[in-house]
Amino acid sequence: MKKGRPWKIGAAALMLASLLPSGMGSAEAALTEVPYAMDSSNQAGWWTPLETYGTGLEYAYMAYNAPGSDESKHKVYIARRDGNGSWSNIPVMNGSAVAEYSDDLGHNQPSIARDGSGRFHVFASMHHEAWHYFRSDTVGGAPQNHSADMPTPSTFKGTYPVLTTAPNGDVYLLIRSGCV
Repeated sequence: MKKGRPWKIGAAALMLASLLPSGMGSAEAALTEVPYAMDSSNQAGWWTPLETYGTGLEYAYMAYNAPGSDESKHKVYIARRDGNGSWSNIPVMNGSAVAEYSDDLGHNQPSIARDGSGRFHVFASMHHEAWHYFRSDTVGGAPQNHSADMPTPSTFKGTYPVLTTAPNGDVYLLIRSGCV
């Protein structure tokens, strides 16, 4: 190696580092806990439980499993935080009752997206299961069961639904699937 080359590389790195923002004026991150009871089944890394909505990201949402009617079950909810820091809880409905499923640690967490019209899309409790798909019938309303709307054979089984919303408002779903 030529003499002085490490010095030149170091100088170039310092010059590049000087182009980075200094951090002045940036807000410090603050940890905020969701103020609702969480079921112990919320344990996975594949799901997409978080969503934001609004031109300035005025709302933050987290789909989660709440404790169910007994220790082996969970209910599905969406925690909503507005821009002022106020929380509200939105139930994910299966008819007139909050959707409730058996626990399956690390597999049954809900995924959420909000489309361009403001409606929620939630896939919940799907570990080699038929569709458990919920969609708001009104903007920002409680999602209702719309599993029958999904265009697949009755033998469909799905696992690990992951959602995202495109800039144009379309919702994309990625799911591991199989038919029995």
